[in-house]
Amino acid sequence: MSAELRRAFDALAENVDGDERSPLLGPDDGYCPVCFGVATWDDDGPKCLGGKNAEACSPEAVHDALVRAARARLSIFTPRRPDLSSVQPIRFAWERRIPVGALTLLVGEEGSGKGCLLAWMVARLTRGELPGDLFGAPVRVLLVGDEDGFADTWTPRLVAAGADLDYVRDLPPHDDLGLLDVHRDVEELRTLVRDEQFAVVIFDQLLDNLPAATDEFKPRSVRAALRPLGRLAREERFAAIGVLHTNKGGASFRQKMSGSHAFNALARSGLLLAQHPEDEDRRVLARGKGNLSQRPPAAGFAIRSETVQINGHTLSVPVACEFDEPDLSVDDLLTVPGDEGRLSEARQFLAAELAEGPRRTADLRRAAEDAGLAWRTVERAKSAIGARARRGAEGWVWEAKAANNSAMRTDGGLGGLGGDEAPDSANTANTANSVHGGLDGGLAAGDAFEPATPEQEALFERHTTNDTGRAPEEAA
Repeated sequence: MSAELRRAFDALAENVDGDERSPLLGPDDGYCPVCFGVATWDDDGPKCLGGKNAEACSPEAVHDALVRAARARLSIFTPRRPDLSSVQPIRFAWERRIPVGALTLLVGEEGSGKGCLLAWMVARLTRGELPGDLFGAPVRVLLVGDEDGFADTWTPRLVAAGADLDYVRDLPPHDDLGLLDVHRDVEELRTLVRDEQFAVVIFDQLLDNLPAATDEFKPRSVRAALRPLGRLAREERFAAIGVLHTNKGGASFRQKMSGSHAFNALARSGLLLAQHPEDEDRRVLARGKGNLSQRPPAAGFAIRSETVQINGHTLSVPVACEFDEPDLSVDDLLTVPGDEGRLSEARQFLAAELAEGPRRTADLRRAAEDAGLAWRTVERAKSAIGARARRGAEGWVWEAKAANNSAMRTDGGLGGLGGDEAPDSANTANTANSVHGGLDGGLAAGDAFEPATPEQEALFERHTTNDTGRAPEEAA
């Protein structure tokens, strides 16, 4: 008998009313779940003794039917109808930014001020002063992780921010198990939240609290690791906040988040903290992902040094202060300060490189490196000048906008547009050659193509270049 069947029947035997007729509970004779004839157990598992159709009542068929019967009796998956009595409004620990009962991600570069912002937020929560549904009463906050020391970093910052330390707890690593694992230790975390009545749990850094086997760049791995935390937050009604660093590249909030996009997909709210694009002395927090409320205004603040006296020591501590609401969006924050000059240089570089016709992506990468330009800046320049990428016979190539338009101009092509220039909206379909294995991968007259995304180009380059960045035939 398979382990799956044994587990199913062990569970079934514990949950079936003794007065009910049940198939094959233990070694006693029972009935076959296929033909309902007499059945019994032997050393190899259940067998039908009275079936008229030997093939229909084969050991495999009986085994599968018994597993299905056990699962059905145990109601492993039970559909449910909407229950109006269970409906509750969505509540926010911080208005329109941090929902209660869900995971929120706080994303920012190292040194962007995440710790100062969190200390300010914890202080407001423990004083009942943070705008939102928890306003008016102090709540308890749990800090998980050792990214920053609790005694020498967190505690001075909390004191300087004005937190009520009676409402703050730190969860240090276990002597044997190490840091809390949000998958392995989810029930222990449930007990902590219930017993200590934590309203907010902060994971700094969230990656440190995932299972060691988690591949942060694979969506399935990330989802499997984080799903228990999201479910626990929903069931116990607390706000979970996970801190992540940003990727160096990325033109969108999802791409800016470190690791797989599954982090962003699983979170109900995502917040980006970055330097103010016009004032290097200020920081801005903007919501990059959220579908539970209208978008909140950005929150701007400065970081100033505050002197505090603790345990006989005079400490200078950074504090978030001077909050305002700048008219900025997350897209405004994704523009790197001081990068416009390099972007202009990249535009000129790319226009010159594509002036004579399409260029292979690998060749452009090498040329950009020789010119001292970051590839991400060149990718931004591609969008700025209207250049596009397509897959040709020799791999991905980039070409200027004029080349694309000329490929789409034909007599009577594109629904009778004649010799007029086709609109960008026409660039929505891949050609048969480029997608379905055409001989040269090029564009036929009148055909349109779908521009490649940076992810597609990166995937192609990864499979067609070695670790030197050169194509295999060129590296030899």
